[in-house]
Amino acid sequence: MRLRQKALSGLAAVATGIGLSVVAVPSALGAGNAGYTTFDQTQGGCLDGTNGVNCNNYADKGDVYMDGGPTGGNGLADGDYYFAVLTPGSQNGGFIDGTTGNLSDTTAGGTAGDSGSGDDASNRTFTVAGGLISAYGGTHALGTAPDGKTIIQLAPYDDTDNAGGVYILAICQVGATSPSQCKYDAFRIPAPGTNPPPPPFLTISGEKYYDANANGQLDPGEVGIANWPINYTDSMSGTVLTDSSGTFTVGDLLPDTYSVSETPGTGSWMQTGNTFDQTSVTGAATESLSNFVYTITSTDTASVSGLNFGNVCIGAVGAGLTLGYWGNHVSQIQAGWYATLNALHPVQKSPVGSYITLTKTNISNFLLQATATNMANMLSAQAVTMELNVLSGKTSASALVYAPGTDSANAAGFATIGALLAEAAAQLLAHPNTVAAGPDRTKQEAIKIALDNANNNLNFVEPGPGSCPLPPAA
Repeated sequence: MRLRQKALSGLAAVATGIGLSVVAVPSALGAGNAGYTTFDQTQGGCLDGTNGVNCNNYADKGDVYMDGGPTGGNGLADGDYYFAVLTPGSQNGGFIDGTTGNLSDTTAGGTAGDSGSGDDASNRTFTVAGGLISAYGGTHALGTAPDGKTIIQLAPYDDTDNAGGVYILAICQVGATSPSQCKYDAFRIPAPGTNPPPPPFLTISGEKYYDANANGQLDPGEVGIANWPINYTDSMSGTVLTDSSGTFTVGDLLPDTYSVSETPGTGSWMQTGNTFDQTSVTGAATESLSNFVYTITSTDTASVSGLNFGNVCIGAVGAGLTLGYWGNHVSQIQAGWYATLNALHPVQKSPVGSYITLTKTNISNFLLQATATNMANMLSAQAVTMELNVLSGKTSASALVYAPGTDSANAAGFATIGALLAEAAAQLLAHPNTVAAGPDRTKQEAIKIALDNANNNLNFVEPGPGSCPLPPAA
């Protein structure tokens, strides 16, 4: 029969609550494409809730239906698919009829409970258009999800051999021969007498914090950031907002592999952590951290805490003054400061690669005529300008600035003003002639850019989140 497409109604674009469980395999269908289990709004049978998106526990095998996924580009791509119910651990090949672990086909055996009472994959084939099931010609019952979309009943399928009553829904491209051509969603049917479902298998928690020292880890005294979206993803995205203290907790996750990340901040927000793993794992789970993303795999009851995410925002701190200002206000430079300025080993414009001893009579021309033809000359001018800001009390040598590409920067790209000035002095002493392209010029340019931005009050770490833009929208 041909189904009329139905509009998405009342379904939030971002799932909350219980996460959808998915096997971590590479997917040719795309990371954002997802179908999932749901239930018929009239029949009911979901033990988790009523929104139809996050149902993982069902009262009966006949209560489980499949959905083509959310609309708006996050559901299954347009095309032809079939579904199969598998035993956990059979995702590498069980989606093909006749293989061990396939509970939807007509082949018996292979696992306990598999009696071959299902049907052929052709009877489980359907068409998706715009994230909606648009055509189905088989004999499985049709239903209507709580969001108004047409859904297909998974039954008939045989019993799982999993002691916890867990099944795996596989949604595969027609003709699939590789797991990368399928998407998976776990669901559970508790044994009779265990309704409501057993306690959560996996709980994850952590904190979103302002990394005031930009060191990539949560330190005592660093404050949490409220209302920041934290994403936990498998076959589709779930999001939870941090509470007033910056913490978050997600429970009721089925054993599986999950990625946990934060929504990037906008404007001047910059991600700094975590670069150090501060997690604590209890129970049957493993965890790893890479590029600010946590990957968690659980096989049974477990909890993972310390999933922390640090940010800072950058802007103006203090009242630093520019190269042009100091070049035109030489009278404000105190005589006792020149020894400190000359300790930077300033390089003059001409002759190329030669040093200059700065005095009250030549510092104005030195600053205002500096060029980047010889990068050492322009670095000298910016370093002298910053040293003047420090000596005059406009800027603190301990202030943190964003300085990517410099040796003094930490893993997140931040360095103190004092460290940048020391690095500049060392570079100028070792390499006064950096006209030609090469690693020395590149290094000096990175230091010059960081100091130039700081002299213009652009790249300082703000003292706290109160000086920053609002958190990103969920």
